[in-house]
Amino acid sequence: MVAYWSDQVSSVTALKLEVIVLSEIWSYNIQFYHNICPDNKFHYALPNDTSVGGVGVYIKSKYSQTVVKDYAINSSDTSRNENLWIQIIN
Repeated sequence: MVAYWSDQVSSVTALKLEVIVLSEIWSYNIQFYHNICPDNKFHYALPNDTSVGGVGVYIKSKYSQTVVKDYAINSSDTSRNENLWIQIIN
């Protein structure tokens, strides 16, 4: 049996996870990601020079959450990366 994307999303969202981290999210999918987990806040970081790559994090809305930009690792031509640092307080 082939598992379809919508079935996979339903399975993950049914788990009631507190934090979900995704990699390789691609900029084409950002609007989709904002809508699939309504009880979560979606944070993301995308590469500057391409539409592929990126990292995203879902965190339950019940938590206080702050993106900490002071910890961000700068991307360069010799060391490309996307990173996201978030302080979560219960």
